Amino acid sequence: MNHVEASVAGQRVELTSYVAAETVTGSKHLLHTPNMDILIDCGLFQGIKSLRRKNWDDPGFDVDRIDALCLTHAHLDHCGYIPRLVASGYRGKIFMTAPTRELTELILRDSAKIQEEDAWKANRHGYSRHHPARPLYTLAEVERSLHQFVVVDADVDISLGEQISMRYIPSGHIPGACSISFTVYDRKMLFSGDIGRTQSGFLEAPEHGPLSDFVVMESTYGDRLHEQISAESELQDAINTTLDQGGNIMIPCFAVGRAQEIIRMLFLLKADGRIPGEVPVYLDSPMAAAASEILLRFPEWTTLSEGECRAMMKSVVINERHEGTIGIIRNRKSKIIIAGSGMLSGGRILEYL
Repeated sequence: MNHVEASVAGQRVELTSYVAAETVTGSKHLLHTPNMDILIDCGLFQGIKSLRRKNWDDPGFDVDRIDALCLTHAHLDHCGYIPRLVASGYRGKIFMTAPTRELTELILRDSAKIQEEDAWKANRHGYSRHHPARPLYTLAEVERSLHQFVVVDADVDISLGEQISMRYIPSGHIPGACSISFTVYDRKMLFSGDIGRTQSGFLEAPEHGPLSDFVVMESTYGDRLHEQISAESELQDAINTTLDQGGNIMIPCFAVGRAQEIIRMLFLLKADGRIPGEVPVYLDSPMAAAASEILLRFPEWTTLSEGECRAMMKSVVINERHEGTIGIIRNRKSKIIIAGSGMLSGGRILEYL
């Protein structure tokens, strides 16, 4: 937990970040002003067991005092704690953009389903310390939280209360992702959320926020200098080398954002003749398929037209069922497989390894 205070127009404003040291998950930032308390993001801790256990702890703040929750984007480490917060008594509005609203619903339903299944398995096989084992939250609790979602437009000033307003600014991370600029009294406070690349080729470049007095910025790669190489060229070389040897290309991928970016790259590489057009591309991730359908409804958040989005998705074979995975594995012809999870920590990609 990190806590800072500042005087703004003669009023005390406090910011507390409820995240664990040495981790990038579980994003929760509480902005306290004399007029209201605003929570920015409400994510789950992910990773090793000691981190995941923190999701069961008290959040560290008084839920009843929260007046508004503002969500930057729909990744589990930023939105995954919402049903738990609502179950703990939060009754206020949850602000987000339209793509974030649909993606968050998808992600939370999947998260609850996994947690319910894990609790059921723990009870059946008796390996939990708790009797009975319980999910962190249920599908029913996800449903209740959805009623509090409020969709906002980007690049529009929105009043939250007396002398407090906000503006969502597209950040280019995934469709719908935004930084949030708050005007508190006469000062600007910018929360970056996760920031995308300036040359994604798939998403619009992050917009510049206003000149701000205070900035809270993500810094996941803040201590690294990335090589200036073409991702498409690197992918092209890896695919062609593997195909020349008669192998299969397996691409572990996050379902929301990264999967669609990979599909776009493969689509363009085939269209330009840089990889064989006849090699099949399988998308073996039900969540990535569902996220892609959502993307088709919001082409304005990408660099593509609606027609290009649809053509891109038609270029892949979508597999939804486990039986289909077995069939893909048994097919001895060379192929490209996109599957979750992105960190090889679970999902269908493990069945191919």
